[in-house]
Amino acid sequence: MTDCPVGAPVGTICRAVSVFAAEERISNDGDRMSGPFVSVSLFEVVVTDTDPFFEAVEIGFGITDDADVNISPALARGSASADDVALCEEFDCPPGAPQTLSIEVDWDAFGPRQTFRSRQKFTDPFCTTKELSRGAIRDADATGVLDGVPVVEPAVPGFQATLQSDKFGSIQRCSAP
Repeated sequence: MTDCPVGAPVGTICRAVSVFAAEERISNDGDRMSGPFVSVSLFEVVVTDTDPFFEAVEIGFGITDDADVNISPALARGSASADDVALCEEFDCPPGAPQTLSIEVDWDAFGPRQTFRSRQKFTDPFCTTKELSRGAIRDADATGVLDGVPVVEPAVPGFQATLQSDKFGSIQRCSAP
């Protein structure tokens, strides 16, 4: 999403943010953990006069589990919010770049729900592993607020927001040595 105005003149400097939000539940040998998280990448964008008509440079990245994430089971809607996400823990931010950001995003799905399934089996001399996955995905419209400034999806091909549900399981059986 971006705060770049549509039709901004060449040379305009604005921001864009990529947001990945998840409700996560993990079970490993009976141990259960659950909790949402939000991952954000912040970009400085310069409007140009040559295709694709912008240049984007990543100026921050952060992940937090101190977030509110809600995704409807039918993938009709989703929302996420996080305050003061630290951006410079994974790599050094450029001088003058924000050190944190606050984000709120709402997704409204449209179109059909597409589903997928996968089953794989791997065998080595000692173990057999079966992996099962399934999920669903829907295109969505996204709007939000980045540090108090409204942001919307850019009108650029390839930047379609989605809502997605994934389930993954793995079973491993090994023979005794």
